[in-house]
Amino acid sequence: MTKVAFIGAGKLGGTVSEVMSEHYEVKVHDPKLNTDMKEVCEDADIIFVAVPTPHEAAYGGEKPTYNLAPTDFSYEILKDVLIDLNDYAREDALVAVISTVLPTTFRKHLIDIPKKYRLVYNPYLIAMGTVKEDFLNPEMMIAGGDPGDRAELIAFYQEIITTPVRWETGTFEEAECIKVFYNTFISMKISFVNMIQDIAMEIGNMDANKVCNALAKSNMRITSDKYMRPGLGDGGPCHPRDNIALRKLAEEVKLKYDLFASIMEARDFQAKRMSEYLKTFDMPIVILDFGFKMESDLTDGSPSLLVGSWIEDEEPDMFNDPEIEYDKYLSSPAVYLCSKGPNQYIIDNVAHGSIIVDPWGDDTSELEVPESIKIIRYGTQECFH
Repeated sequence: MTKVAFIGAGKLGGTVSEVMSEHYEVKVHDPKLNTDMKEVCEDADIIFVAVPTPHEAAYGGEKPTYNLAPTDFSYEILKDVLIDLNDYAREDALVAVISTVLPTTFRKHLIDIPKKYRLVYNPYLIAMGTVKEDFLNPEMMIAGGDPGDRAELIAFYQEIITTPVRWETGTFEEAECIKVFYNTFISMKISFVNMIQDIAMEIGNMDANKVCNALAKSNMRITSDKYMRPGLGDGGPCHPRDNIALRKLAEEVKLKYDLFASIMEARDFQAKRMSEYLKTFDMPIVILDFGFKMESDLTDGSPSLLVGSWIEDEEPDMFNDPEIEYDKYLSSPAVYLCSKGPNQYIIDNVAHGSIIVDPWGDDTSELEVPESIKIIRYGTQECFH
């Protein structure tokens, strides 16, 4: 039988370790239990680490935090445990960290800790109060690290969780991001609907619940996977201008905060970041297609035009209809932002040595791409040149 060690018997660890003990031989270590960490871990096949990564008390959320400086979690407890495990764990043991960490934590703080064991990241998406139910019926499970270690972790859970599980696996960074962005997405959602409530309290003659229910039932674009694909920013004749106008409403009703301004600022500087990436190639820049989205030729609020507006030092060449204006393509190598993704026509007409940047991360495996032309999917590891 697989031997399991569980470090951390808090609200999460205590419950999860009990569930695991119904299927495996489990030993638990926690300072409050007066257990010996070496005895608990020395013969374990897999060791779970669910120790706190706390903030200072002021950042707990019980009092206002908007005026506090941003700060990371504290990883001292977690690091101390991983250092001690190098003395206590078996050389072939798999150590699975459950504790919440910020993206890049493994890279910056944990990977370089001297260790003989193998390390994976396995954070849970569990609500306090329903720990056992959420653990046994997860919306998804997350695993980051070496593919072989992830596969071993998944096999371990198959004995415990009998319901179908959606596993999201990847690098440490991808797993870290899935965990914390899942949480912050929920926070963003709550803050947004409460903003509707605040507006209702100011303008009157409306029920915030009725408005929010209408949005909640809109499963084509709001409560669906629509727009959950990164790429070029928001655009069109409605969205940007609506946010700009709603800033005026927020000002009039004295909300004291402005989510609409934050949305537009993010849109502007996401476009600026993309323009700065295009400039890193030190090549002429060409932007293809101005339609504000994949399915439209309307140029109102065009995010590709917004990207072009940030390229101040040298005005980029910009073609709205690549297949009509192909004769204007540069005869020398250039970097092309394909606003609607690359296609064979574009590939066949750009100069050899050119770089095509795809903001949508499309699958280009069926395209015939010569070795002299490089396609880069923006937002992936391909971008690091």
